[in-house]
Parts: sequence; structure tokens; C-alpha cells
Amino acid sequence: MAAIYFVFITAMILLIVLSLIYFWWRTDKYVENLQAIRKSYYVLFFLLVCLGILTKQLQMSDWTMILSLASAAVFIDIAVFQTPDILKIWNTEFQHSNYIRKTIRKNEEVLGYNAKKVQNFTEVISKTADHFIERNLPQHWRQYKDELRTYLNLYADTFQFHIAIFPFAISASGDDLKQNLESAFNSVEICYNISFLDREVKENIIQDLLAGKSIPLKDQENNINNEDLVKNVFIVAYYGESYNMLIGISSQFVEVDGIDASHILNLAQIFDWYMV
Repeated sequence: MAAIYFVFITAMILLIVLSLIYFWWRTDKYVENLQAIRKSYYVLFFLLVCLGILTKQLQMSDWTMILSLASAAVFIDIAVFQTPDILKIWNTEFQHSNYIRKTIRKNEEVLGYNAKKVQNFTEVISKTADHFIERNLPQHWRQYKDELRTYLNLYADTFQFHIAIFPFAISASGDDLKQNLESAFNSVEICYNISFLDREVKENIIQDLLAGKSIPLKDQENNINNEDLVKNVFIVAYYGESYNMLIGISSQFVEVDGIDASHILNLAQIFDWYMV
């Protein structure tokens, strides 16, 4: 009889420890797979009971022992896997959905905010033709830069984004183009008070920008001190008809994401269609 107790307790402790590790490692996946975890838990309990009966550690007639083990299994399920919140003390209504509710609420907020971004982008497109009717074609870089920023701000001002433009020279040589882009990126580091001491990390960023990708700006060396920066700066690489540039999108109020980067890149292309 002592053997079945030992096997039961050992199996339960092992499962609880593994589930705790899984919870801290991947909380989102743990919540997503909780139903499967609980089913596996009860299947394991059933198999242990069957094993006890087959090895004659448990007798079918010993229903008090089986009931005690079942009660312990149910208690562990409620106490550990469901981690109940007593929302209605009189009805003892147990729920484990706090994390799910928060995740759903956050996703709804993100989706709603992204919808507003798309709506704002569409409104800017609808005003584009009128915006350029009385605009003169830029004759030099400074005029081009001012006109471009004015146009991009039709989108950016709605969300209080700040637009920074860092030009770099056009070159048919890949090596020269990379060197020019690196020089512009050095200006980006100075502007946002961020530095990449790890040469490999910086090289990967340069390669992504050369490939025309938009990237969130993250300081790997000072990640903790620059938490707001990590969330609120995107760099867009734009290769235009007359000028190449890196466009920085930043905000102290709301999060800048890949949707904003895509919209700014598209608006820069539209600007060139009208003004170059």
C-alpha cells in the first residue's frame, strides 16, 4: 500500500514542478494549452489507479482509498492548475481566466488602435492630390526635405509622432552605398542617444537597412535604461528617385510599430511620385 502512495505523490510532484516551469517559461502557451495539460493530468491519475489495481496495491473493494486519491487529484487540479479567483464568494465560482481576459483586452485595444492608423493613412491618401496642387517641385535637398516632412506629418501629427530624416548619398557601388548608410546610421545613434558597441549587432542592422527593411531601434547594451526607446522608435530605409535616406519615427506618447513604418514608407514613395 505504501508503494502506491509513493508513486502517486512522486508523479504529482513531478507534474506540478514541470507545469510550474512551463508557466514561468511560456505563460501564454501555458494558458493556451491548459485544457490539454489538465486532461493529461487526469489521464495520468487514471493510469496510476489502474497500475495500482493491476499490481494489487489497490483493491477494487477499497473504495475509501480510491476516493481519497481522487479527492487529492481534484484538489491539486483546483489549487494548482486552475489557480482560482473567487469572484462570487457565495457561489464559490472558480475561474482561471484573468490572464486570458487581460490578453483579449490588450489585443482588442491593439486591433482598435491599428484600425485607427489605417483609417488615418487612408484619409491622408484622400487628401494627397489636393496637398500637392499648389506645391512647387523642390530644387535642392533642403527644400525636398522640408516638403517631405510636411507631407509625412499629415500622418504623423495625428499620433504625435516625430519624424527625423537622415540622408545618405546614392551610389552604384555596393561598398560605397554601405559606407554612406553607415554614416547616416551614426547620425541616428547620436539623434536618439543610443549606441551599438557590438559590431555584429550593428552589422546586422546595417544589412537589414541595406535590404530596405524597417527596424525597431533597440539598444542591446542598455536595454533596461532605454525601455521607452525600445518601444517608440522605428527606422525606415527609403531609397528614392533622387535621394536615399533613413527616416526615424519616434514618440514619447504612444507605441510606434511596423504598421506606422509601412505607412511612412508608402507616403515617402507617393511623395516622390508627385514631387520628383
